Amino acid sequence: MSDRLIVVLETPDLELARVVIGAGATLLAGTFFDLEFDWRVEEFGGRVLTLGPAATPVHGRRDMLWRCHGLDELPTAADAEFVSLSPIFETATKPGYGPPLGVDVLGRAGRPVYALGGVDGPARAAECVAAGAYGVAVLGAVSRSSDPARAVRNLLTAVGTPPASGPVEPGPVPQGGHR
Repeated sequence: MSDRLIVVLETPDLELARVVIGAGATLLAGTFFDLEFDWRVEEFGGRVLTLGPAATPVHGRRDMLWRCHGLDELPTAADAEFVSLSPIFETATKPGYGPPLGVDVLGRAGRPVYALGGVDGPARAAECVAAGAYGVAVLGAVSRSSDPARAVRNLLTAVGTPPASGPVEPGPVPQGGHR
C-alpha cells in the first residue's frame, strides 16, 4: 500500500473507494464529511483526508490534504502532513482554476508535496515525481476511467510504488445511498 498516490473523490462513493484501495491506493480525499464512509474506508485499509485550502490554519490537524496554489502559500501549511501544489497542468476537472504552475515548481517546494491538477495519467505522474514531487493527487485520472483499478495500478507504478495484488473483500455495503 502506498502513500505516494492520493485519489480525490467528488462524492463518498464506497464502491469506488473499495476498488481504489484494492488496487493499492490507500489515501483518499474529498470535500465531504461522512463518518460512516470514513469508517468503512478504514475497514478496507484506507484513510480519508479532507481537502483544506491553504488559507485555513493547520493547528495540528492530521487528516487533511492542504491545497496550495503557489510556493508562496506553502508556509501556511508548514505543519501539515499532506500538502499539494496545484494546478501543475491544465485541468479538465477545474478549468480556469489558475495558470498551471508547471512541474519545475515541484523541485523548489522545499518539503514533500503532491502534484495536483491535470495529472491525467501515468506519464504525467512520473514526470511530476521526476521533477521533485513526493507523490501525486488525482481525480479525473481515476474517477473518469473505465477501469479505475487499472488506472490506480498504472499510477502507482508511475510514482515508483508496486500496486496491490488483489481486491478488498469488505463484506456487504449497506443499501440506500452511497454508504
